[in-house]
Amino acid sequence: ISFGMLSGDVEFVGVFILAISTLLIPITTLGTVGGGVLLYSGKLIIAFVVGHAIISTVRKETPRLGKGALLLGLALFYIISEIPYLGFAVQVFGAIVGAGAIILGIKHCQQKHLPLLAGKPSNNAIASGDQ
Repeated sequence: ISFGMLSGDVEFVGVFILAISTLLIPITTLGTVGGGVLLYSGKLIIAFVVGHAIISTVRKETPRLGKGALLLGLALFYIISEIPYLGFAVQVFGAIVGAGAIILGIKHCQQKHLPLLAGKPSNNAIASGDQ
């Protein structure tokens, strides 16, 4: 469309559209790749939490976070994802909830340490001795 508009009365519109579309190519590429990584990592987080919950209900003592919980959660996630309609719903729900958990975790970490970076310790940092 922009190449067609480069000649004629509205050539400035064609140049503008061409410049904007050229600038948006790397932005959309990075957004797509970053979103895909975030959603896949979200599935891993959900699988890890589910596996840890199953192991902690079976064992009497509180287990450490380890490879077993992740493998159990991924195996269960794979088995459930093979169910025709329920599997797709679980995949999408797990990806969205896990990605949201990652984003909230990052946001929480940034808010917790933000007063320390500004030079003013917060009440929580004084109480826990993180100065």
